[in-house]
Amino acid sequence: MLEYFSGEYDCDLAMLYCLLDELEIVSGSDRQKMYKMKKSVGGSALYGHTWKSYLSKTRNREPSHIYKGLYKTKMLVNYPWMEFVFKEFANLYFPSFEWTQVQINKNFPAPKHIDSSNVGTSILVCCGDYSGGRTKIWYNGPDKRPHYVDASLLPCEFNGSQYYHEVEPFELEVGSNRYSLVFFNNIKNLKDKIIKQIAEVEEKPINNIALEVNDIKNDMGSKIETAEDFDMKTTDISIHGMKKSEMAKILKKYCIPDEALKAANRIDFLKIWTD
Repeated sequence: MLEYFSGEYDCDLAMLYCLLDELEIVSGSDRQKMYKMKKSVGGSALYGHTWKSYLSKTRNREPSHIYKGLYKTKMLVNYPWMEFVFKEFANLYFPSFEWTQVQINKNFPAPKHIDSSNVGTSILVCCGDYSGGRTKIWYNGPDKRPHYVDASLLPCEFNGSQYYHEVEPFELEVGSNRYSLVFFNNIKNLKDKIIKQIAEVEEKPINNIALEVNDIKNDMGSKIETAEDFDMKTTDISIHGMKKSEMAKILKKYCIPDEALKAANRIDFLKIWTD
């Protein structure tokens, strides 16, 4: 049973816009460095979990009840019901895509950048009355001609951790805003998820799996430098007898698509084991 949406995309985008328009969206410190803008105009805020515990000299973030060592973002604490909004929308329009975080952007003209701490592909959704505002993606290299996508028409999936992207200039209709949502996974959110998946495959308690992962993490970190090293140097490393090919399937399922594994500079998902 749907609580927020109807199943008709245009109507649901309008409903999503109304729900987002009730939120106070203030850029975090990293986004302020990317592009500084007045709070009254808009901002870019993370909905989910962060490794940053510090809020001020007198306040710390609330610890996450899902991810060990992470903390709830201000948006998650202030608007907990939006988690159900995002889940219902995602289940309707990209049900097979797994995500852990949502970046909420209000009138935020993201400059050319790459999301180095994201893992795998992201889903982009835009809504509001505006002209322009397409997303430019440099699939063929940062110095080549970009590809343009309009995520206000349909959700767009692309790998923002692998390809540079930015928002083209846009003009708002009177009284309207431009909202964009990025559903994604962050490497810091995946460690517990991968451990859980391995535990399910092995039919072992999660705590046991976590302990054994901790025992071998230094060994893996010292041996692996490139994607090729992952294939060549992990023969003797296993988790409760799991073959390296089986472990690789789990890692790749939640981390980086096959084509990205071929690039040595995108092997950072293996840092999960050395964090």
